[in-house]
Amino acid sequence: SYDLVRSFCRAGERFLKTDPMWAQDLAHEAARWAPSNDRCWTLLARALEAQGDWRRAEAIFWQSRRRFPEVVHSHSQLAHSLLMHDSGDLAEAVAREAVAFFPNDPFSRSELAQTLKLLGRQEEALVEFEKAQQHFHRNVVIAGGKLDLLIAMGRITEAEDALAWLEQITPDADERAKQVLVQSRRDLQAAKAGRPGMTKRLKPRPDIAGGDFAAFFDITSGNLAHAPTLGQATLLRRRASGDLAKSASLIASLPDSPEKLIEHGLWLAASQDWAAAAQWFDLVGQQYEGDGVLRVHRQRAHARAGGVVDWASERTRFPELISVILTEEQGQPPHSSLPEQMEASQEQKQDAWYAGLIAANDPALRDRAEDDYLAARHIG
Repeated sequence: SYDLVRSFCRAGERFLKTDPMWAQDLAHEAARWAPSNDRCWTLLARALEAQGDWRRAEAIFWQSRRRFPEVVHSHSQLAHSLLMHDSGDLAEAVAREAVAFFPNDPFSRSELAQTLKLLGRQEEALVEFEKAQQHFHRNVVIAGGKLDLLIAMGRITEAEDALAWLEQITPDADERAKQVLVQSRRDLQAAKAGRPGMTKRLKPRPDIAGGDFAAFFDITSGNLAHAPTLGQATLLRRRASGDLAKSASLIASLPDSPEKLIEHGLWLAASQDWAAAAQWFDLVGQQYEGDGVLRVHRQRAHARAGGVVDWASERTRFPELISVILTEEQGQPPHSSLPEQMEASQEQKQDAWYAGLIAANDPALRDRAEDDYLAARHIG
């Protein structure tokens, strides 16, 4: 099945532009075989988007972000698609979370800078490109992005310095990067001659009515229609300048489910305090007594509120959540390492991603990582 899924995804990616409906069918079939393969989900979303079926594509992009928080492309592709569909504020928020969750990934930092650039916030974009270069000094994509931005801003002297650096590091790169260098030289020469190139602008993509979500029940075991609402509510709640009022409105519109109860409890923690969240989880916990994720959130809230929490029952009943349970109990997750000789499972990848973020010793980042880790295990 591994080879079959890989073949279907490769074929689907080839047909994204020429026959996106076929790409959709291939991605859907691949997801039937391997629902825990993130590549199937992002290909399915991209195929729907290519057809103009944005309503379903957006839902799958959000669901992929929720299901695979450990995969950088589940964040970056959602951010890019939101940007292309006139949701720049949300796109920026997703891109900023990607930088926090993947501090060692140059693509996520470049994506944030490009997002700000396309939103017309050139000075902020330049700051992000410069931050990215501090982390990834010889990265061709980041260096090229900064050069293009400096040309667009008319800062010719700085652009010449940026071009000199790009010329120095490009020989080590691939042919595509060399082609970018050639184009950048032309753009800079044109700008110096008083013929600036066309500024790239956002071109919102067209939408069609599209199909219904019932077509995907076989791979989701549930209705995806509310995935964007849930994702946006979470994002707005935990932004630095969080729009708690809008987040509350989105939560209220969700159908009854454990996810809605959890999100409301976390909203109470953000808007009031953890004691209010603990009271809420005590009130609603019995509605879904066997739900391990809801139970762990309840225990977390009590611990954050200063209560003494006994995790013995959770360790026994919910072994799939042991990474969070031990982190809450002992201050650090169990040792996790990816297998060297075999393909790591989705759970192993999530454990390694989570452990890496906990090692940063940032309480706010830890809470967000635990939110996403538990949400992914809820789906799994």
